[in-house]
Amino acid sequence: MYVDDDPKHPDILRLRILWRASERDAGYEKLTNFLASDDVRAKLDDCYEGSHGERAKVYPGEADKFGSDMWPTTYQNWMSGSEMALTILNLLAQGAPLKMPVDGHWHYRVHMFSNPLGLGYIGEAELSLRHAQTYLEMQSDDRSEALVKAIKGYFGEEPETGEAPAR
Repeated sequence: MYVDDDPKHPDILRLRILWRASERDAGYEKLTNFLASDDVRAKLDDCYEGSHGERAKVYPGEADKFGSDMWPTTYQNWMSGSEMALTILNLLAQGAPLKMPVDGHWHYRVHMFSNPLGLGYIGEAELSLRHAQTYLEMQSDDRSEALVKAIKGYFGEEPETGEAPAR
């Protein structure tokens, strides 16, 4: 679920479901009936089928973005990450102790991507800094701006332009 303190951006729960072929029709009907029930409707501001927030659209996948050779693996990676997150949330909801904290699971997931690429710890840290920079640039508070400036400084970039300084 996306949570944003800006009142212009509502909280959104987005579900992506990949049905097994043998369960597609029955699963779809069961989910649709559940979401249409009075109990559920009373708790939701809105509910609709769509793609990336567009009503009545069918998610086409993103082979055009990732490449047709990479898309199946990318999608499987997203699915396994979602399964891991849902398992963690389920365990936490049950009050079950995690042997490793949530950030530990995240660290291992990132490391198992970075290590086979031969990035090492510095390369992995630099990818994480760029990832953090992307999210921090979406914020408009002094702390986020200071962090972005520090990250750009680490990479030897001019804070205002993002370009590397002339040498």
